Amino acid sequence: MQIKLTIPFVIWLCFFEVSVSALCSECNLDLPVQQTGEASFYSDKYEGKKTASGEPYRSQQFTAAHQNLKYGTKILVRGIQNSKCVVVRINDRGRFKKPRILDLSRSAAMHLNFISEGKTSIEVYLLKDMSSPEGPVHSQGSKCKP
Repeated sequence: MQIKLTIPFVIWLCFFEVSVSALCSECNLDLPVQQTGEASFYSDKYEGKKTASGEPYRSQQFTAAHQNLKYGTKILVRGIQNSKCVVVRINDRGRFKKPRILDLSRSAAMHLNFISEGKTSIEVYLLKDMSSPEGPVHSQGSKCKP
């Protein structure tokens, strides 16, 4: 059985922290992939320091640095190896060498489960609804498939 999740439904799942492990093992994201590459995460030494947008970096927030997306843009980041997803808000810039395309906050990296590796392969989906809450897409760490 193939189930397609619309963005409002995925956001609803995140907002209400509904456990959907069985459902999401087969779910589809109804979004085009915008970018594929690697993500790393901010070192603890940047805690409280200003980002390019002027706001301080907070490791507990779900934010990211991207080379050219507008500040405030919300994206869904999917780990290719484990299919875990998180919604982050762009608040910083980065000068990246290929294949790296994002620097994520520690919280986002923890939810994508790549802290020990330091980097991971990802897909980036641009969210058109900027009211999407930032954070993990599924409370139980279930998986999203494109």
